[in-house]
Amino acid sequence: MVAVSVLSLILYSAVFVPLERWFARLPEQTLFRETLRTDFSYFFVSAILVQVTTLLTLRPAMLLFDWARVATVHAWVQASPGVVQFGLMVLVSCTIRPSRWIGSPGRGCTSSTSL
Repeated sequence: MVAVSVLSLILYSAVFVPLERWFARLPEQTLFRETLRTDFSYFFVSAILVQVTTLLTLRPAMLLFDWARVATVHAWVQASPGVVQFGLMVLVSCTIRPSRWIGSPGRGCTSSTSL
């Protein structure tokens, strides 16, 4: 988990350090300031909490709903290219319309006002 947090920190730094340099609110502020240790501690605690929470919710869900997986469909989707998998994901998410499950009047992926 710590390795994933370090990798996340490196990727965030690669994106946000240049943005902070180019569009700084306080241009005279240095990158390594006095509160950097506090920033790191908040980052690692929040990143690890998110990862632990994800593991604690995904593992039981995978065990409880393993019966719903159809092996042939799973193998077909896994063997198809990533672009096809993405298209199928969009298609399925637009047809299921999960907003109906929540109870709000949803429109799925369409822009029409009729339900």
